[in-house]
Amino acid sequence: LCSPPTRPDFPPRLGNDKNLRTEGIPEIGNKFIMYLKASSKNPLTYKWYKDGTVIESAENDSFIIDSLMSKDEGEYK
Repeated sequence: LCSPPTRPDFPPRLGNDKNLRTEGIPEIGNKFIMYLKASSKNPLTYKWYKDGTVIESAENDSFIIDSLMSKDEGEYK
């Protein structure tokens, strides 16, 4: 009998944009937050991607995973 891993094999990875930040420890079951620091004179719009695919309804300056699971592994932009 095997117990579930305590950490994903590869935690969520952020693209190479230096304005992307994280909050939280990437362990199974933990809340994990990714956010973007940006400013503009005009209103900003946001789209989050996982492994190159748009994450539907993720249109804020932050993307929150309430309970991290191994399926959340991937590259986020």
